[in-house]
Amino acid sequence: MSQSAADFLIAARQSEIRTLQHLLPRVRLVVIVSGLVHALQRERGASGIFTGSRGQRFRQQRRNLVSATDQQVLAFDQLLADLERDEALQQAGSHLLSRLARVLHQLGRRDAILRGTARLEMDEDRIYDFYTGLIQDLLGVVFDIADTATDSAVTRALVALLHFMQGKELAGQERALGALRLTSGRLCAQRSEKLVVLQEGQRRSLEVFSRFADAGSLAVWQSWLADVSSQQALDDLRAHVVARQSESSSDADLSETWFAVCTARIDAMKAVEDQLSLHLRHAAEESLAASRREFAACHREVHALAQLDRLSEQPEAALVGDGEALRPGMRRSLIDLLEEQTSRLADLQEALEQARTALAERRLVDRAKALLIRHRGLSEHEAHSLLRRMAMNQGCKLPEVARAVLNLSEVFDG
Repeated sequence: MSQSAADFLIAARQSEIRTLQHLLPRVRLVVIVSGLVHALQRERGASGIFTGSRGQRFRQQRRNLVSATDQQVLAFDQLLADLERDEALQQAGSHLLSRLARVLHQLGRRDAILRGTARLEMDEDRIYDFYTGLIQDLLGVVFDIADTATDSAVTRALVALLHFMQGKELAGQERALGALRLTSGRLCAQRSEKLVVLQEGQRRSLEVFSRFADAGSLAVWQSWLADVSSQQALDDLRAHVVARQSESSSDADLSETWFAVCTARIDAMKAVEDQLSLHLRHAAEESLAASRREFAACHREVHALAQLDRLSEQPEAALVGDGEALRPGMRRSLIDLLEEQTSRLADLQEALEQARTALAERRLVDRAKALLIRHRGLSEHEAHSLLRRMAMNQGCKLPEVARAVLNLSEVFDG
């Protein structure tokens, strides 16, 4: 083995370390985004009840939640400033940076939304759509980070967290929509169907989470699912809310019960989300530490083998008995080292591809939604609901419907 080959083997290890070093700040960003999303979800739900009741309910609760969100926005802004100062976002890629720019623009609109809500000047649906759109953009930040991660353990942790956050967001939409309709009395068959679609979406997202979650996070979630009384209370309320068809009658008292029961579930989900975030940070830190340990070991071994390689090139007369014995052993060690590196990268790639499949399916759905938005004039939420309804009616998975929609578009566009 030549010295040049040794240099490249070491450079490969160094490249892994640099990649993980660039990934760590983005993992910190994911954790901050998780907290911000949770705060916005709570603010959205309280704003819905406040507006739907014409300011009679949740006035103080909403103020408290707005203050809590302000703290999360401040933490988000501070982290972005730190990352920019440390040049940690330079390797992030244009797509993620564009997504962050959109998030910052939407957050800049929040003050106007808050003022309009406090004055009861905002339409209920406009408030709901603002928060839902902003949260989807924040989830898009997590998706972009997961999509560019190249470490299998970190990517699996990101996929689990992303889909759990998506399931929790759909639960938040269900809470906000149900509370709004109960408070205002505006619940028709179409809106009831939207609630059912949201419930089905939660189930699908949590299925993906279960496939990729670490044992600790999964155990925390399963412990909450084992609480039969909480599950029954939620199921009973869901049945009541979905069954109501009146456009005129209001059920304001029940709206607070609904909000409380849904909040208990979402708070339990936040505990799981925190566990997932903790596991993600540990996975990123351990991958970096392991990569550094492996680099040090590889560097020592390659250096020793290179020294032996130079000895083996000396004339036979210059070698003593020990040198003769080292030559075949040395060749076996070099081959073993290269095969070990190749095998390790293959195993990592296989694990990475499993996680990327889930992300590819999500990307497929996003493309299909964009197509429906462009050609049918639908909102993002309407496009997503339509795809889910098609999947439910056809008894197939959402990515399959998305692929069919895209294929059909290619036929007509072609």
